[in-house]
Amino acid sequence: MVLQEPGRVSGLQPLPFEWAAVAAFYAAVHYVNAFLFERLGQSPGDHRVRRGLVARASELRSVSGAYDALFDLGWHARYTAGFRVRPSAAQQAVRQDLEDVRTAVYQALGEPLP
Repeated sequence: MVLQEPGRVSGLQPLPFEWAAVAAFYAAVHYVNAFLFERLGQSPGDHRVRRGLVARASELRSVSGAYDALFDLGWHARYTAGFRVRPSAAQQAVRQDLEDVRTAVYQALGEPLP
């Protein structure tokens, strides 16, 4: 994701690290929704319910911390006035937290990682 790479976005103003955090969270939402629908037949209607399902699903429990971190960072980036995402936090969100969620979902669904 180019939005979280400081060297590739230096000409953009304002820097898009907040949007990288939001995009990373919503990508995680879609991965989690795929798992919840395919394995549990669930289509959570809100973030609170989805977070609870992530924490309780044995296949996702190990990444509930990463999912929560993405939720918190993305929420503050989108809704907290004046909140700024550091480049390192955007990189952590995309390269580690989102990747952990993606990997866990693919493994839980028995799918090879692309």
